[in-house]
Amino acid sequence: QKYTGRYVLSDPNAIRTVTFSEFDVSIVNQKLVLTVPERRPDSVVYMKEIPLEPFGDNVFHVDGGSFYGNFITFESSNDGIIALKWRRYTFKRQH
Repeated sequence: QKYTGRYVLSDPNAIRTVTFSEFDVSIVNQKLVLTVPERRPDSVVYMKEIPLEPFGDNVFHVDGGSFYGNFITFESSNDGIIALKWRRYTFKRQH
């Protein structure tokens, strides 16, 4: 449960490049999954309930979809998980 939630791209200027602005992390069939809920019309990104496989401490391997083979790192603080990092982009957790 500690990773689940909505994560929004911290740099609005990057949306043009990335073609989406948020990740949704949830649990489906006891597995952590990643979804891109909304994309720009020109986006070719497909990420719907893609499994995240544990790789290391707060690090997961994307097991399918457009970002297959990529790594997702969750950033933590004393308050728990505060952000998700993908490639060179940071997505801040929404409360």
